[in-house]
This record gives sequence, C-alpha cells and structure tokens, in this order.
Amino acid sequence: MRAADLPSTAGSTAETSERRPRPSAPSPVIDWARRAALPVAIIYLVNDWSSGLRDGLALAVALWLLCAPGRVRTVLRTTPPVVWFLAWAGWSLLSVLWADHIVIALRDGLKFVPVVAGTFALAALLHPQATVDRVLLWIMVGLALAFSVDAGLWLAGLGAQAEGSVRWEAARAFQHPNTYSGLIVASLPLAFLRLCDRQSPRWAKAVAVVQCATAALLLWAFASRTAQVALVASTALGLILLLGRWGLLATALLISLSTVAAPRFNPRFTEPSMSNLTHRFEVWEGTLELIREHPVIGHGWGMRNFSTTYYARHPERSEEFWHPHDLGLEIAYGSGLVGLSLFGAAWVSLARALVRLRAAGDVAARRLASTLLVSLGASLVFSLADSPHGAYWIFLWTVFGIAAGLTSRGATPQTPAAPPDPVNA
Repeated sequence: MRAADLPSTAGSTAETSERRPRPSAPSPVIDWARRAALPVAIIYLVNDWSSGLRDGLALAVALWLLCAPGRVRTVLRTTPPVVWFLAWAGWSLLSVLWADHIVIALRDGLKFVPVVAGTFALAALLHPQATVDRVLLWIMVGLALAFSVDAGLWLAGLGAQAEGSVRWEAARAFQHPNTYSGLIVASLPLAFLRLCDRQSPRWAKAVAVVQCATAALLLWAFASRTAQVALVASTALGLILLLGRWGLLATALLISLSTVAAPRFNPRFTEPSMSNLTHRFEVWEGTLELIREHPVIGHGWGMRNFSTTYYARHPERSEEFWHPHDLGLEIAYGSGLVGLSLFGAAWVSLARALVRLRAAGDVAARRLASTLLVSLGASLVFSLADSPHGAYWIFLWTVFGIAAGLTSRGATPQTPAAPPDPVNA
C-alpha cells in the first residue's frame, strides 16, 4: 500500500478536540446544593452532636483515605502532629486490654474510635487556608445558633435564675455546665477571627457579635469558675500574640482587673469550696494512687472505666466523680505515662507548627494560626481543673485536626480567594 493511500492524520487531533463534547457546567440547583452542603452539615452536627451520622461519616471518610495508601503516606510524612496523635490514640486503645473492667473500657474505647477517625480525616483533607476559613466560619454559625437557643431559654426563666451564685443546669444543647462553659470559651476565638478580619462579610460579623453576646450571658449563668479562668488566660494569650511586648503589660492589667472583679461577676469564687476546689484535691490524690499502680500501660481508656475503678478502690470518697477533673491525670490513668508522653508530644508538635505558620505566613495565615493557638490554649488551661467531654471533646479534636491540616508541610499552597458568603461558602 502506498503512503498516499493511507488516511491522513494531519489536523486530526485538532479536529477531534473540536468535535469532543466539552463538559457541561452543573445546573444552578446542583451547584447551589453542593455549596450549601457544608453549612447545612455543620449546623446539623453542631446541634445534634451525639450523632450516629457523624460517627458514620468520620469512619467512612477515614476508611476511604486508608484505601489510598499514597495519601496516607503523604499525611504521615508531612504532618508530625498527626503521627503523634495516632501513636497516642493507638496506645490508649491498646491499654483497654489491660483494663480492670475490660468490657466497660472496650465500650468507651469504641466510642473513641470515631473521634480518632474524624481527626485523621480532617488533618488529611483540610489544607487550603480558604477551606479552613470556611469550615471555621460555619462551625461558628452552628455554635452561635446553639448558644442563642440556650440563652433564650435562660432569659425565658430570668425571674428564677437571676442570682449569680445559682448555677443554671437546664441547658438544652450540651451536657454539664462546666464542660459547656469550656466549649464556649474555646470557641470564642472563632468569633473574634471574624471581627478582626476586615474582609469578612457583614452577616458573618453579625453572627460573631451574637455568639459573643450569648456566650457572655451563658458564662455568667453557668458560673463555671474553671471556664472563667480559662477565658482570662486565653484572652491574655490573644493579647500577647496581637500586641507582643505591650501584650504582657495588657495581660498584667487584665489579671489585676479580673482578680478584683471575679467575686462580683461570680460569687462562687468566695464560696468555701474554693479551699479544696470542690473536692478536686481529693480526686486528684486518689487518681495519682491509681496511676502509681500501673504507671506504664494505665488502667484502660474511658470515663466510665475510671469511675468504676475509682469508687471500687475509694468507696468513702465524699463526692461522685466521673473523671479526674484534670485531662493530664485522665490520660495518665487511662494509658499510663507512655500515653501521657505521646499526648504531650502531639500538642507540642502542633503548637510549634502553628507558631512557624504564624511567623512565616501571610496575614490570613497568621490570623488563622493565632485563632487556633488561642482556642487550643483555652482548652489546655480549662483542662487543668476539668476534662472536656461530650460535645467539647469533639470540638477539641476537630480544632486539632483542622490545625494539623493547615500546618501540614504537604498542604496545598494558598491561592487568593474572595471572602465567604452565605451562598458560595
């Protein structure tokens, strides 16, 4: 066959590309639904935090990530806080096998698995600053909605709840007044992020103002001394990050004013229980005794596991405690000093990564890093005399996962993006 008889391919690529149908843009309805999925999902999960749907999503996304070993290797190589977090979580779950009450500890351990899966998934998926910004925005909106409902319930019974020394116990959204108050304090930096960002839309700033107002009301109504101390500490950290050396002077002034105003704002600071921190000294001493029995592996993970073991050993204790009221002691009790070391390494690694991001990033990156540092700092101060549980536990590890993804060395480079709005967020 002669070459002239062969079909000519000249220009075939161009002609084929011209004839190939171009991908059609999604319909406006589908595009709107896709963009609305994030705020709807977050608002739902915030207001229904004890959710099998949330657990299923966390496990499903983590399983999907594990089926892509290339992505998993990248996360483990570029995100040291996640490596330490997974090491601590794995050791804590392993400690269940040595628990005094293995069935109870196993039940608590299984409830911990979705939190581990969700934290890993967030760290693996949330990289671009614009994505992190949108997620934090809608978490703020969901929490502001929950706070507003409870603030409304409190105001509806104002006549019976107007005494500042009386704790309000009838909140709808979350659990104990102390842990609810800790959640409020740890989430307030999300509101200040909007108020400090000139590019945030007005509606976002308005929601931030609502969150701050309802938070102040609920912190007064719940009268949690631990959370109020954490609020002062996180505010001081924010001032130092914002003002540098002048922040130290502002912090000294803040602490002086808070010391004078605390008894007026919360009469519980003058109660006799301040001498023993409502029997916390007693439970701390008993927890240390248990830690000495199994200092390496611990007694097994879980709050119910702790309370069962603690009151079997100390039936004479004056008050029922479901946990040690100190997160460090709780970690050491459950997974020993090895677990506590791995836990501390995860937090130190994350704090260093956030500090590096704040020093080397652009204005938006510094703002996000400062917000996450203050939020996590508030949680750590609160955890010195209490333990985050329930919704607060989920929020804590959500922020940890978001911060780990943001600081990942394999994170997607930031590209300029327009500020989020209620439709396109």
